[in-house]
Amino acid sequence: VDDPALRPQADYALAWATFQAGDETNALDLFTKFLAQFPTNELSPQAQWWIGDYFYRLGGTSYVAAETNYEFIFQNPGWQNSSLIYPARMMAGRAALGRNGYKDAIRYFTGLINDTNCPAELGVQARFACGGALMQMPAADTNNPLANFVAATNVFSQIIQQYPTNEWGLRAQGEIGDCALQLGDYNTATNAYAQIFNATNATVSLRSEAKSGFGLALEKIAATLTGTKQTAILRQALNSYANVFYDNRADGFWREKAGLQALPLAESLGAVDVDRFIDTMESLFPQSRDALEKRRAAWLSAVGKN
Repeated sequence: VDDPALRPQADYALAWATFQAGDETNALDLFTKFLAQFPTNELSPQAQWWIGDYFYRLGGTSYVAAETNYEFIFQNPGWQNSSLIYPARMMAGRAALGRNGYKDAIRYFTGLINDTNCPAELGVQARFACGGALMQMPAADTNNPLANFVAATNVFSQIIQQYPTNEWGLRAQGEIGDCALQLGDYNTATNAYAQIFNATNATVSLRSEAKSGFGLALEKIAATLTGTKQTAILRQALNSYANVFYDNRADGFWREKAGLQALPLAESLGAVDVDRFIDTMESLFPQSRDALEKRRAAWLSAVGKN
């Protein structure tokens, strides 16, 4: 390119075309050279972002390099007007999570949460990510190993306060249900899940996830009971799983999960034709046929039909 003013655009376009052609190694070299030659160009933050994504895709030990490259975007004094500074902080947090750097991840996410200039949608994503990081992070106090689940519940509660009626709020209810399960607060868990699947605006996926969680919480409650009370609660759990399993609108992941959760209850309660249930599972999930046939054989042996 003869015109110096067009040279940065041409070099960036070449690097991007190289990436689009599937040659990521040479694209990395070209983007790196672009940054060295044009560090103040308006396209430079995008080149830095691409390099961060490159290492993020590699995963493993490369999460460290990904984090460093994303971090450079929002820490560079010359790039503070870039639209990427907030998303880059989010990605730095995700990269930190990838290397199990929970405290650093929470620091990035909290920085977004507390920044009043952060776009609202990214801010709520940061809250979810912060809560998720707390749920994964080992507790500092060995005498209170579940403390982080309490802290995560507080974060998700803040989302519900901000978005009490939309999908963000419903998703946060699901996370609170998951935290309550870990905390052994099964009544709170069932209440949280019920608020999701009873909501008229809940997506099929959210409703399926909540009904699966609801069933699991009911099983935990049933474990504290005996006799007819226990059986009644277990039947409710089975019904909750079945509602997902037989819902043709639900995606395959949740239908299979619900089916696997329902199967042991179907076997123990005798409330379902187990043979037919396994047949249905095999027709929906043929990739699991071998494991399901072993399950069928074990069940037939247990009930004396082999």
